Amino acid sequence: MKKIVISILFISVFLLSYCTYASSFKFTATPEIIAVKPGDEVSVTLKISDIDAGNEGINVVETTLEYDNNYIDSIDFIDKNDWNSTYNSNQGDLFGKLLYSKMVVGVKDDEEIGVLKIKIKENVDEFETQVKLKNVTSNDGYSLMDDGTKTVTLKYKIVTPDPQPTPPDDKEPEKEPENNPDVEPEKEPEKEPENEPQKKPDDKKEEVKPEKNNFIPGNVQTGDIIGIVVGILLLAVIISVILFIINKHNKNKEK
Repeated sequence: MKKIVISILFISVFLLSYCTYASSFKFTATPEIIAVKPGDEVSVTLKISDIDAGNEGINVVETTLEYDNNYIDSIDFIDKNDWNSTYNSNQGDLFGKLLYSKMVVGVKDDEEIGVLKIKIKENVDEFETQVKLKNVTSNDGYSLMDDGTKTVTLKYKIVTPDPQPTPPDDKEPEKEPENNPDVEPEKEPEKEPENEPQKKPDDKKEEVKPEKNNFIPGNVQTGDIIGIVVGILLLAVIISVILFIINKHNKNKEK
C-alpha cells in the first residue's frame, strides 16, 4: 500500500513539474535602416536568442508575413546557418506563411536564421509602411512556444532644403512715397532738348555806371576830376580880378 502511495506522489510531482515548466525563445527582426528612399533595398536580419527548450533545442520557426505592396515591390529570402526558408504565397498576395527549418540537431544558442531583402518601389510619394511577422512560433518537440508579432517600420519623407539667406544689401532701400492725397507728387524737371546748344556764360561783366551828381569821397571818377579843375581855375581868375581891381584902386588914391 505504501509503495502505491509513494508511486502516486512521485508521478504527481513529476507531472506537476512538467506542467509548470514552459519552454521559451526570443525572435527579433532588425532592419539595417528605417529611413528609406524610392528604389532602396533594405536588409532585415532575423535572429533567435534566449532559447530555453530543454536538451533538444529548436529547429523550426514559423510566422505569417504581411506587407503593403503599394510601397514594397518585392521581398527576397536569404538563408543563414543551414536554415531553410519556405514562403507559401501566391504572387500579388499581401501575406503568406513563412517557415524556417533546420534539418540537423536543434539550436540551443543565439543564431541568425535568415535575412529579408525588402525592395522599395520606384516613384512613390512620402509614406510610412510596416512589414509584419505575425504570430512567431516554435516548439521544443512537446509544446508550442509563441513570441508574438514582430513589426518592421519603414519611412520615406521628402526633405526640402532650407532656403539660402539673401546677403544683405549695402544700399539702403529707397523709401516709397506715402500715399497722401493732400500732397501733390513732385514733378520731374523738364529735360532740355538734346539738339539745343547750351548757352555759354558771358565773360564780360556789366559795368555799373555811377549816377551823376553823386560825389562820394574816395571814389572820384574822371568827370568829377574835370569839374574840380575847372572850378579851381575859375576861382583863381576871380581872385586875380579882385586883386587887380584892389591894386588899381590903391594906385588911384596915391595920386
